[in-house]
Amino acid sequence: VTLSAIDNPGDVVFDHVVIQNAVKGITGQNAHYVSLTNSLISDIFFIGASLTNSSRWNVSGNVFKNNFIGIEIYATGNGNQASFNTISGNTFSNFITNISIQSNNHGFCYHNVVEENFIENSQQGIWLFSSNMGTSAHTHISRNIIINNGNDNDGFGIYNSMDSTFISHNIFWRNTTATAFVSAGDSYFRNNSIYENKMGLMFRNNTSDIVIEANTFTGNHEEVITFLTDQNVSFSENNIFRNGRDSAWVKNLTPFVINISTTWWGSTRDSIIEMLLYDNSDDPALGELQYKPILEQANTEAPISAPSGFIKQIVEGTARLSWRKNPESD
Repeated sequence: VTLSAIDNPGDVVFDHVVIQNAVKGITGQNAHYVSLTNSLISDIFFIGASLTNSSRWNVSGNVFKNNFIGIEIYATGNGNQASFNTISGNTFSNFITNISIQSNNHGFCYHNVVEENFIENSQQGIWLFSSNMGTSAHTHISRNIIINNGNDNDGFGIYNSMDSTFISHNIFWRNTTATAFVSAGDSYFRNNSIYENKMGLMFRNNTSDIVIEANTFTGNHEEVITFLTDQNVSFSENNIFRNGRDSAWVKNLTPFVINISTTWWGSTRDSIIEMLLYDNSDDPALGELQYKPILEQANTEAPISAPSGFIKQIVEGTARLSWRKNPESD
């Protein structure tokens, strides 16, 4: 299906539609106000739904599966926009990228919303890219479950190379890297649960002015935070505990001092916390990780830590579920 020159709400509505086994599913070119709801788009050779220079779409309650790319929001060329689109309540399970939001050559993506989706089993869960450096996009990504994206060595829950991105109240579970900030700026990462990923957060390539606040990191297998750049990354009021190894959870691979104070580490003992850091005490060419003052107890405004020691038993024909007491004071 190809759409163009759609300008009025209600002109095009897809509801309870099945689109399968095509080269492209739905392609919008300068098509606005389209509604796509309660539909199945699967086994598409290229893109399930392409919103090129298209704005104010409502995409909700759909299943995108077994496509090369699930959905793409794309602004191309000077003056073009792909803005104010809402992607909510969908299930995505595609091969390369589940959700792609891109702007190139002075096209603009403003105020797109991605919320309450189930996003799984792709190389990239959400891919954000802009060639228009320093442009505020105000993309909001909230209350999604982002699970099993990436392979053994590469891939991301979210790859963010776009300014002014707000990432909040999401669950990142079993991704290769939960979120990478690459040449991104003026963004916020708050109240997320980062659980059993291979890597937690990574900061690369002149990323600047990022606020990382009130998140909970639990059971991640390798590095929890890796700083490959630091230009005003604010890290505070986070909980970091019960991760997959006993040293070098947080790495400063820059020559600059990075402040990671007001963090809960599961302990207030300097000897334990210093084991969890990799900085100039391990390599004199690196900058220091300043971890004091330390939170005296876990921040209960952050997401609750995921359960550990989970056991399921059948007792007299009834399922009994149990797990260890959570370490938070509440």
